[in-house]
Amino acid sequence: MQIPADEWRRFTHKQRRSLINKERRRRRRERNAIVRENEERAVQAQLESEADYLDRLVEAERLKAEEERKEEAKRLLDHEAWLERERVAAEEYCRKREHEEKRKRDKEEREVFLADLCEVEDFHEQLQLEEYIALCRKDIHINIALSEIALLHTLLLKYQKDIMPPSDELCVVLRELPAPSELMMTSQQTIVRLELIHSLAATDIPNADTSLLTVVEATVGSSGDSSVICRHCRHLLVRLLKMAPHCLHEAHVNSALQTALLCVHEDVRTQADLTLQHFGTLHQFTGSDDQGQRLFEEVKMNFPPQYVLFQKLQLELQSLKSIHEALLAHAEYLQEQLDAYKEYLTAVRAKVGELQAGPYIFKKARGTSRFTHAQLEKEGVILESPGIPPQRRASIQYLFSCPEPGIYIIAMHRKGSQKAIYERTVHLEDLLELQHLSDPIIEMEGFVVLNVRRTLILLNRIFMRKDSGYHRPISRHFSAPTLTVTKAT
Repeated sequence: MQIPADEWRRFTHKQRRSLINKERRRRRRERNAIVRENEERAVQAQLESEADYLDRLVEAERLKAEEERKEEAKRLLDHEAWLERERVAAEEYCRKREHEEKRKRDKEEREVFLADLCEVEDFHEQLQLEEYIALCRKDIHINIALSEIALLHTLLLKYQKDIMPPSDELCVVLRELPAPSELMMTSQQTIVRLELIHSLAATDIPNADTSLLTVVEATVGSSGDSSVICRHCRHLLVRLLKMAPHCLHEAHVNSALQTALLCVHEDVRTQADLTLQHFGTLHQFTGSDDQGQRLFEEVKMNFPPQYVLFQKLQLELQSLKSIHEALLAHAEYLQEQLDAYKEYLTAVRAKVGELQAGPYIFKKARGTSRFTHAQLEKEGVILESPGIPPQRRASIQYLFSCPEPGIYIIAMHRKGSQKAIYERTVHLEDLLELQHLSDPIIEMEGFVVLNVRRTLILLNRIFMRKDSGYHRPISRHFSAPTLTVTKAT
């Protein structure tokens, strides 16, 4: 509150005092208002900070709850997946059990079936009964086709050396009889009736011509059906067209047969003659050539796809044969290479025992070398001993011998025993190949594990001696000699 000086001088002391007090009260009120405003601002800031803290706390609780929900959902999904795996495993186990039970039931049923099958009557009693019946009966006969007789005749001629001695009566009859003809092999419509006479029941043997062939019946004539001869003609015509495919270009069956008869191959002419005879029989039975022509047209319609398939199979067969020949040639080449490698390896091993290579010469007169388990562990040859207990390692000895150059025998013995616990033969080329691996080791059937490089150094020290005329330091890794080979002194 600003009061001019001249006006202030006109006020009395009491008025001045009153104005000063009023001004003090006003300033006090302003200060109090400022303090209250600051306190309100502090309270408002504290409230805002508390609200912000509460918001962060609520957000954290919400995120935590969401994470828990996600983890719970994940646990539920994992549990459902586990239940599904258990269900699948249970189904698989049930299927296996069911399969095993089914196999067991099938085995039991099969055993019962085989047991029932084996429970038969005595063969000799049944044979005696049949012989007795055969002696009593006088009208026993069989009906057999000429093609079946010819087939049986052909099989007997083929296997007579295996089923009968040369002095057998059947063998004598087969030598006297001529071979069955092609006409008999294809005569399926002719049936022969053979009467069977027991040798003990027959008092006199009739003439063979009247006893063997008593009745000859033509199946076509007796049945009155042309289906049998049609099937036979179709079979013969298919065989002819396979042998002479150029006959398919003919329009009529007679023209095709005449073309086949003029073929240069004798087999084709024979087949054509046989087919022509059967077509003549079909013509005599039906009274017309329509049946033969329809048969020829039907075979022509069905034959090309079969012929194309046959040609395709023939090409595939030729390709497979060529591949097989190539594989055989390659196998022969590989075998020659293997034999040559073996000869080379044998020659190199033999030469190592006689020749000098660089600073090393093979010691021919060196015998067996013995080492204890502790010595080999100290030199680093033995890496591990999983199969030997620690209390027994002191009683184990290792024998190294070299019967031939490049071939070494490592044997494990107990002290005082000549029988080996374990023995292994190793070759020098195998050790040289193993030493270039990242972990070159030799496993002795679970007893010990040897270091390949340290083993090579040990074998080098035992079975190779250093030449005094060569001053090159010995390499840490023993390798094949590469210097010029000279005669050892």
